[in-house]
Amino acid sequence: MSKIDIKLLPPTAMVDTGVFMRGVLAHRPDDPESPLCKAFCDAMIDAGRQLFVSAPTIAEITRHQGQRVPRVQGISVVPFDERAAEFLGLHLPMTKLHEAKDATGVSMPYFKYDSMILACALRSRAPVIVTLDGGHHTLAKATTLKVEHPKSYELTMSQITMEHLWKPVAQQAKPTSE
Repeated sequence: MSKIDIKLLPPTAMVDTGVFMRGVLAHRPDDPESPLCKAFCDAMIDAGRQLFVSAPTIAEITRHQGQRVPRVQGISVVPFDERAAEFLGLHLPMTKLHEAKDATGVSMPYFKYDSMILACALRSRAPVIVTLDGGHHTLAKATTLKVEHPKSYELTMSQITMEHLWKPVAQQAKPTSE
């Protein structure tokens, strides 16, 4: 079970399609990244932090599933509207997408979705996008966005071990006077 360090969580974050599918919708439960994605999303919501998902992510999942994506309390959908379109055109023009495609060998439709997700993140003023894939890293270089893997927020083994060692002491019952 993955544990998230609440102190490391950003005040606001956009999650990409992969993190949203694994962490919120519980798709791909056998994927080794799923527990970490779920832990990150749950920690953000439980801590009252703003968690965003983009409208293009909702479209991508809906097209794949053929049904509506359920609304989730604690997660806001950022629209791909005029402001997002302007961010896309100004910060992620087609030349940047072609450069990313040529550098990685990944198909253009992949980068078109990723660039729209990044534009929504810029539009929402989220300082970070949390993702499992490298496409966002390549494209985000043209923006002010920080790109993080959910692992960036995970407790280290030494933190987990210390928590485990100290827990019994903290939970010991105080003597009662009778």
